[in-house]
Amino acid sequence: MTDPWDDEEAADTPSAEDEQFEPDENQAEVAAAWESAGRTVEQVTPFIALGLGPQDRERLTGLTDEQAVDWCYAVGWEGTESLDRVVLWRSLGYVVPPEGLYRLSEMAPVEIRRWHEAGFDVPWMIRTQELELTVDEAIGWRDRGHTADLVTAVLRADRSLTVQEYESFLGSTIPQDRQIDWIAHGFDVEQALAFTALGVRANEARVWRSRGLGPADVPPGRHLPQDFEIGGWALGPGDSLRDITHHVTDPAGTRGSIAVRARRPRHDYRDYL
Repeated sequence: MTDPWDDEEAADTPSAEDEQFEPDENQAEVAAAWESAGRTVEQVTPFIALGLGPQDRERLTGLTDEQAVDWCYAVGWEGTESLDRVVLWRSLGYVVPPEGLYRLSEMAPVEIRRWHEAGFDVPWMIRTQELELTVDEAIGWRDRGHTADLVTAVLRADRSLTVQEYESFLGSTIPQDRQIDWIAHGFDVEQALAFTALGVRANEARVWRSRGLGPADVPPGRHLPQDFEIGGWALGPGDSLRDITHHVTDPAGTRGSIAVRARRPRHDYRDYL
């Protein structure tokens, strides 16, 4: 959160100590209003920079000047829009600006109130907006006891995954970090368990699947098809060939973030020469 009163964190933000600050053409009227109210430009520089005059300041009751400006910058807007949002968030019970509040600057006030009334806090709102979740979808995940962090990780792996599909992994012997990996590679729990029992990882199972093969086609002790060639990789310290994402073509309709990324056009560096 940017603190406009802290020169170290916001060196470019006009401050009361900035003797060089001169209101521009658009700010002149606001500055004049403050001077008419008995306050100098130096005393209210942050308000002038935000386009807020004395009457605007009166709407932010119960806050010091520093707190009022802090709130206005936190909501990510200037002018009366910032005031409306500050008043809204404070009416919802927030005493200080929540961390990351600016990330909700594009969420309509009516939607903010709707999510709040559904019982979601700011961290949840930020994640659900990033994932484009509906309120009903978010309620479905939350009411099953899943946290915002977990839901984010799971749905980044496969945005179309349902709560029930994810929970089918919970009763399995697959560790949680590997569960996310199998989901990202587009495998359900039965497929994941079958490949895991053969010592095959999700990225390797993707190669078998790309050839129309499944767990029943994997010989004991093999991780990849015998004629599959691995090449073109530069590995760093601690990296393993068993962890790389292979360049294969996923079957049509394959779910998961890995397949989604693989379907995007690849750009050759020569395209930019």
